[in-house]
Amino acid sequence: MPKRKILTQTERKKLEKEREQTVTELERLREYIRTQPESTRDEADLDVYERERTSLW
Repeated sequence: MPKRKILTQTERKKLEKEREQTVTELERLREYIRTQPESTRDEADLDVYERERTSLW
């Protein structure tokens, strides 16, 4: 079994803060995904067509 590194209080607090920020960001992104309508195949094709058409100029 690998030995676990002993964290200092400062390291632990820093990691807990990072975890909290990450969880908050994930929740925000999940909510964003839920509110975005899925594009239909036709819409996606038009988006690709428009992107390709405008990138040539």
